[in-house]
Amino acid sequence: MISTISGPAKAEPATTAGAHFVIDYTIEAVAEQIREICPSGVDMIVEVAPVVNEAVLGVGGTITMYATDGGAELRLSFVPPMMANARIQLVIAFGVPPRRKSGGLWISARRSPPVRSESARITFFHCAIFSIEDGAGAHAAVEPPSVGKVLIDIRQ
Repeated sequence: MISTISGPAKAEPATTAGAHFVIDYTIEAVAEQIREICPSGVDMIVEVAPVVNEAVLGVGGTITMYATDGGAELRLSFVPPMMANARIQLVIAFGVPPRRKSGGLWISARRSPPVRSESARITFFHCAIFSIEDGAGAHAAVEPPSVGKVLIDIRQ
């Protein structure tokens, strides 16, 4: 598993979650680094910026998006994913049932991954959920140096 991060503080959580390689996209050329690690491309991209990362998708790979890199519209190239015979998938990570999150997900590798294993385990980062009444607690939970996500439950 290859993980991209936005700063050094996220390297350890990414490694703990199962990343074999960690690339800081704020200071490194991501596509070039990934192609060095996996010359034939990756089987799956889980990302918010699919156009930026489609250059590293292997033939028959999947692009899974859980958000966009800004705004409500999804921008996606047509020809590169089509030529890779790619599968496009949209998910809402927070909608994954707790029983699946607690055990992690298993994704079988179609090609030999960079490390010698038949599958890669994905561990979900903890997501704290706060009530609407505890907005201050939610705000405090995302103050630096914290890493992760919080949700505010607005349901009655």
